[in-house]
Amino acid sequence: MLLKMLLEPSLPVTNLLNSRDEVLLREVMYDVAILVDYSFLKPEIWTRVPGDHFKKFSLTWLLVADNAVQFIRDCCDHTRAISYIDVFSKSGVPYQLIKWVTDQTGLEENIIRPNVSTPKALIRWLLALENRGIRVFDHNVSSLHAKAVICKSKIDHAISEARSNCRNPNGSVLFGIDKVDDDQEMIDWLCTMHLFLLIA
Repeated sequence: MLLKMLLEPSLPVTNLLNSRDEVLLREVMYDVAILVDYSFLKPEIWTRVPGDHFKKFSLTWLLVADNAVQFIRDCCDHTRAISYIDVFSKSGVPYQLIKWVTDQTGLEENIIRPNVSTPKALIRWLLALENRGIRVFDHNVSSLHAKAVICKSKIDHAISEARSNCRNPNGSVLFGIDKVDDDQEMIDWLCTMHLFLLIA
């Protein structure tokens, strides 16, 4: 329920919050979804879970993790973004999802397994498989992720205000030297969203 909520265009309580409060609430919810040490994210658990259930959960968690990293980066909190990526890479989800895909397709010998370190990298790999005719994302998951585009546009204004406060002790704007990289990340993010719209 929490994961699906984080992929919706807006939170159920949006009407009760101003833009800044919604940003703060999303930060807390992303922390709960990503940073908490859930036992069901461990590899030994997934070996006992039915394939369809695993696929549905892991794909949704993957999309939420990608949204979370981008959202937190846009809020200038790169330390937390790194924490999200670290939790993602150390969880059992990437490996088990890659294994599930290769096992289900029967093309293990013909598929190059990626060395994924971020949610975005894994999403790109899965989309590349879809371009080869291997169905990974079902309609519901694709639609949920497409809704994230609307969600992001709604909170852009609040994020831009938050950025004005992202300064280090000497008064300069934090992460300014990463502007080019951040711009490229945004381009990549938009391209990924476009691909999801195409396959939905």
